[in-house]
Amino acid sequence: MRVLRGHQRLLLIPHSGGTRPPDAPVVAYATRLRSRSGIALLVTLVVLALLAVFLTEFTFETTLETRSLQNFQASFQARNAVKSLFKAVLVGLEGRPPNRKPLSEVEFFKQLRVFVDFVNDLTKGNYTVLNPPRPIGLPPELISYATPGLAESFPNAIFYTPYVRPIDHLFNLNQLNTVPGTPAEDKIREEFITLLEDEYQLAPTSSEQVFALLHDWIDEDEDRHPLGGNEQGFQDITFGVIAPKNAFFDDLQELLLVIGANLEDQETKNFEWEQHFTVHAVGVLGVSLAQNDSGSPRINVNLAEAEEIQKFIGRIRKSIEDVNGAKYKYVDQAQEIGGVLVPAKLPFDSREEYKNKSDISRKLESSPTTQGLPVVADEFFLYFSRWYDIRLKAEVDGVQAEVRAVVSVEREEDGMVKPNSLTIHEFTLR
Repeated sequence: MRVLRGHQRLLLIPHSGGTRPPDAPVVAYATRLRSRSGIALLVTLVVLALLAVFLTEFTFETTLETRSLQNFQASFQARNAVKSLFKAVLVGLEGRPPNRKPLSEVEFFKQLRVFVDFVNDLTKGNYTVLNPPRPIGLPPELISYATPGLAESFPNAIFYTPYVRPIDHLFNLNQLNTVPGTPAEDKIREEFITLLEDEYQLAPTSSEQVFALLHDWIDEDEDRHPLGGNEQGFQDITFGVIAPKNAFFDDLQELLLVIGANLEDQETKNFEWEQHFTVHAVGVLGVSLAQNDSGSPRINVNLAEAEEIQKFIGRIRKSIEDVNGAKYKYVDQAQEIGGVLVPAKLPFDSREEYKNKSDISRKLESSPTTQGLPVVADEFFLYFSRWYDIRLKAEVDGVQAEVRAVVSVEREEDGMVKPNSLTIHEFTLR
């Protein structure tokens, strides 16, 4: 190869012929450039994909947090609404509304009767003061009419029909704690079994076994009841074998535990036990007025319907030994008594209010079907209730809050609640 110098240029001339070789550095650079462009594009796409994922996740979490905040706010408002309704019910039961004249029990339930009648018209049901409907959503117009102050305080809340039920007439399960073979046990057993057979259509053998199981659950001895009790332990699906409590019932749910897997006949699994039973010292307490007094049920003649009175009086018919006695004559005419005290088709607002035994005697004497009956009204009736089961519900933006409580009051001779005597025995807010 010759090197020619001239005009400051350097030329490389090959010795032999042939084509000029490609410019290798330029090709390599172009190749590298295209490779880097592809990588950059790939990185960009990956970054964009990650950003899309992050943005989606962020949006999802933000939406969840927003909904969670909205639900919390709605829950807070619903709870406030139902607690306010609960306070209003307690004020009504005490009969001392602020800046208003004292309110009698009958007057308070006349106000609640508006909701019972609304549900009866809506469902074609037969609900009563002693058997009110479970809470049902109410139209705002009815709330505004019945409780205008509540409607104004919670304009975005949906209220449900208030469930405020006098329960002095229910059978107290703690009455079962009697000595087997005694007249007291015979009376309680017959009343309990009659109630099961009449209201739940339970077979006599099953009714006796239910009685025996519940008796052995609360009695303090270790002897198995001859009707088929259990002192060895009660089988529970969740907790296995549980020893007898040997103490009073504290909660009606215990009944389900005792009967649940321990009754040979499973007819009872769908029974609504709350309809006729309680664990509280309802009705009339004994002479001692002690807290562990099981109480003797009585029905509120001013709030009950005729059929409810008839059934309440009739449930002790099998426990009366002296068929010639005064109480048997009274029970034997239970249907007539209910019809006279609460005439058929008479509006609740127009019914006569009975304040003592003399009022009932006068009413029964005025009817030819019940003249001459013995005066044993206090054996069956209360003129003012002491115990109440309360269930209230409110809803805000689809979030519900509910209060369940059992309360009692002490009353004066005229029926007015003694100051500061209201006691809350059970309370649940959820």
